[in-house]
Amino acid sequence: MSEVTFDTHAEIRKLERAGCPTTQAEAMVDLVSRAPLNIQMVKALERLSFQVETNMATKADIAELRAETKADIAELRAETRSGIADLRAETRSGIADVRTETKADFARLEGQIATSRKERKADIEELRADIFRALWIQGASLAALILAFAAVALR
Repeated sequence: MSEVTFDTHAEIRKLERAGCPTTQAEAMVDLVSRAPLNIQMVKALERLSFQVETNMATKADIAELRAETKADIAELRAETRSGIADLRAETRSGIADVRTETKADFARLEGQIATSRKERKADIEELRADIFRALWIQGASLAALILAFAAVALR
């Protein structure tokens, strides 16, 4: 079995640069250096070290993400406020339109009611006149009959 050299100091520094705390990096390297090393373990450690370096977020990454998130939230707030303002304006306009239409409908209905009242009054007056004529005709007929009976009786 061939002996593989393992630079513990270099590995600790790599882990620290990747954001791993010093005590944790030392413990990890110490654990690996005590175990019987073979090529697969060294490669695994190198892969792990690479993954830690490439995948661990730095404070700058987090600060940048936080700033982007704040900007996104501010933009969303502005869009929401604008949307609410637009919705309010549309609602007010819609209510004004409905109010105008309702007033027009009421005016139209009031006109129809007034016309209907006039027509009913005219119908009632016409009916009264018809009844009066019918009664007058019947009265005249009755008077003629009475006169005829009186003439017959007086003879």
